[in-house]
Amino acid sequence: MVEVSLVSKFHSEDEKINRVLSIVGHTWAPQILHRLDYYGKMRYNELKSSLKNVSSTSLSRALNALTVNNAIEREVVGTNPPQVYYSLSKKGKALAKLLLDALEAEREISEPEEKERLEALIK
Repeated sequence: MVEVSLVSKFHSEDEKINRVLSIVGHTWAPQILHRLDYYGKMRYNELKSSLKNVSSTSLSRALNALTVNNAIEREVVGTNPPQVYYSLSKKGKALAKLLLDALEAEREISEPEEKERLEALIK
């Protein structure tokens, strides 16, 4: 039988995992975090042009969600017209690292399959 303390620990960890997934699971959030991790500060149109097929509405919603969840920071420069820059917060940097780790895991998972597929084509 599983110890009660372990069950409690798993429930607590499950909640934390769900919280992370609720942030990075939002449409376009992983791509935005990845771009900001790579490029640093970016303006709205720079982000939009770096993302294939994203609508203005979807991008705005994703940026708002990431801002509300403190994953990105929004800086408004008081020029005329105002310039808005987005960058990763400390939390966003941790999430971006998680995504890079996920990419590495995906490579480890798919490379053997790809190698086998290519070898089968050669035979």
